[in-house]
Amino acid sequence: MKKVLFFAISLAILFSCGKSINKNISNNTNFSSYISAYTSGVISKKSVVTVKLTESIDPDKFDISKDLEKEVFSFSPSIKGKTRWVDNRTLEFTPEENLKSNTEYIVNFNLYELKDVPKETDKFVFRFSTIRQDYTFYINGLQTPEIEKREDQTLTGNISFSDITDTTSVRKAISATQDGRELKITITEVSHNTKRFLIEGIKRKKRDDSEIKISFNGKNIGMETDFEEIIKVLSMESFKVTNAEVVN
Repeated sequence: MKKVLFFAISLAILFSCGKSINKNISNNTNFSSYISAYTSGVISKKSVVTVKLTESIDPDKFDISKDLEKEVFSFSPSIKGKTRWVDNRTLEFTPEENLKSNTEYIVNFNLYELKDVPKETDKFVFRFSTIRQDYTFYINGLQTPEIEKREDQTLTGNISFSDITDTTSVRKAISATQDGRELKITITEVSHNTKRFLIEGIKRKKRDDSEIKISFNGKNIGMETDFEEIIKVLSMESFKVTNAEVVN
């Protein structure tokens, strides 16, 4: 029994070693004869990873109309995805899920899987980083949709993100209440990085002022930063100057 256990452990160690990542970044000059371009710098979490070869691949060895089954890309941290040919010189790795925000990735591009190369250039090691996700709230203020119903109010605003964010994630992240009562929120897309929100169901009380609490949970979009804003809603009997203009 001990022998079987030892054998299983040995296999596990061997497997993990086989997947090890070389983190020594390659000198571009040494690979200039094989690689002309690759993903680098700071990229979006929704980006693909690309390597462009200097010469066309041998059509007798590879069918560029199909996904490449050979493991030419290895990542640290690990990324699952598929590799496809964009053309006869360009390979593109598409992650199954979004990359982690604000993270540096080390990539091992196994050049030896594509062509015969000297041992010292069989693996091209490069890196890139993802954008640090951040956001800014812009609140436009309370509005009265129908003048005949002055007790009914809405609130609009925009949320701008540093990186691409989908509308569904934003809707899960934002909430609004008035004195503990949940309010309806509609999210619409202005651009990939900017969303507009509309809060409905806000009520002005007859005598007492009230408050709207807008909360944003950053974890829903891969952040640790949360946001909370309190908006005062004046009662029907309250009077407050919110804007003034001098007229000559």
